[in-house]
Amino acid sequence: MQFNFFVVILPKILTRLTTMKKKTTIAITTQKGGCAKSTTTMIVASIFHYMLGKKVAVVDYDNQSSITKVRHRELEILKQSSSVANAFIKQDIPVYEVVQANPEAENALALTEIISVFDDDVDYIFFDYPGTVTQKILDDYKLMDAIIVPFTFSELDFESSFDFIANFIDEWKIEPKLFSIFFTKVDRQLTNWQKLLLANQATFDDLGIERFEAFIPQLKVFNTGLSDQSYSPKRRIDFLRSTILLPSESDLERSNYLDFAKELLVKLENIQ
Repeated sequence: MQFNFFVVILPKILTRLTTMKKKTTIAITTQKGGCAKSTTTMIVASIFHYMLGKKVAVVDYDNQSSITKVRHRELEILKQSSSVANAFIKQDIPVYEVVQANPEAENALALTEIISVFDDDVDYIFFDYPGTVTQKILDDYKLMDAIIVPFTFSELDFESSFDFIANFIDEWKIEPKLFSIFFTKVDRQLTNWQKLLLANQATFDDLGIERFEAFIPQLKVFNTGLSDQSYSPKRRIDFLRSTILLPSESDLERSNYLDFAKELLVKLENIQ
């Protein structure tokens, strides 16, 4: 039996193309080190995947490969610790994929090629970029659905981060569907931090930059990761930074990352 390509095959191809789910790409990025870029990427990806029911993937482009190293260490802990293994089994959700890559490698894939590597059922792809901005990274930014920039209230960091986002608009002419900032490492003892935020709100409004209501406080727990010693089946603590297990909901709420992730999800759904 012979098939007419234009009558039988082409409509099926077009139907598949039109029904394929769009993978939403998110870069939590800044040129400043120590602004919780990788930590935020890791925690939010985990909340999306393990708590909010979204299938995610992470592309680790960072020079320090922080997320990749955390994943490798956690998989070793998973093999060696019965309490962590039992918690993982009880959680009953497969780990999300973490792909390490170098955006400046000679054979580096284009963003569209990277996206195509992941399964069609992936909802969100988080990208952890290095602080340096090259032409390849700029090309990626131009295709990114969402760009989220962390700010701290250090005067030097604030000015540097502000220059970074201004470059997107004035110099690089990049306008993602979602362009937003959030404040991190906020000292809750600093009573005037909200005044500082409001003092700069007009500037952000002029640039058309959204701001997250949820802020991330300065907590010592961010400096620790999952280990056999830190894990307690009764109260999961001291490992907000994890790619295989969620900490307790109370710890997520204390860190404000649960509110931040839910706010991000709403923003992403609004641009789809």
